[in-house]
Amino acid sequence: MRALVTGASRGIGRAIAEQLVAKGYRVVASGRDISKLDELTALYPGRVSACMADLQRVADRNRLLDEALRAFGGIDVFVSAAGIVKYVGIADLTDDEVRAQIETNLIAPLLLARDVAKHMGQGGAMVFVASTLASSAAPCTAAYAASKAGLLASMRSLALELGPRGIRANAVSPGIVETDMVKERSAAEMSALRELHPLGRFPTAADVAEAALYLIEAPWVTATDLVVDSGLTLRA
Repeated sequence: MRALVTGASRGIGRAIAEQLVAKGYRVVASGRDISKLDELTALYPGRVSACMADLQRVADRNRLLDEALRAFGGIDVFVSAAGIVKYVGIADLTDDEVRAQIETNLIAPLLLARDVAKHMGQGGAMVFVASTLASSAAPCTAAYAASKAGLLASMRSLALELGPRGIRANAVSPGIVETDMVKERSAAEMSALRELHPLGRFPTAADVAEAALYLIEAPWVTATDLVVDSGLTLRA
């Protein structure tokens, strides 16, 4: 089986790519950090093909698809994990910051899904990494939240349209994920954040990746948004 994973240089995308390889998939890993992608190819020789791409650029998106087809001859699974966020109040939000988030988080995944679907034939799986912010509000995230809400709406439409071809489309929506950036907070801040989670801990990138793998391999699941947030949104 052959997979294309965007945002694979770090975080959730990388965890998904690694778990796919462990399951026997061959993976085209895309991202903007070529050194991190090269680490993946070194760890999994012959199983991972790296392709550096900035998804805001049409030429990079086209080259990515060409590389995926050239590397392994086709695509059975598409995982859209690339994303950017800019935490800024609405009064200070610039036109460029809005466009960058919408382009990377919504337009690029949708157009890549369009092009990938042309090569999937009868059967395949798509998983989009969305966010709990698509439905649970937080300040200073207007553009990001809009992009992820749009991504979920697009996913459901794709599931309906591509279902007759056996192509399933789903999403995984993480909340606060345990990352180096989160760990930089003070001990008091970390404790307060954990108390917001009924399970008492943050999900890790590996936790989110496991949810994505479930959606990839569950044959009768489509149009589903699987929330991975340790119960955080129950507090909303």
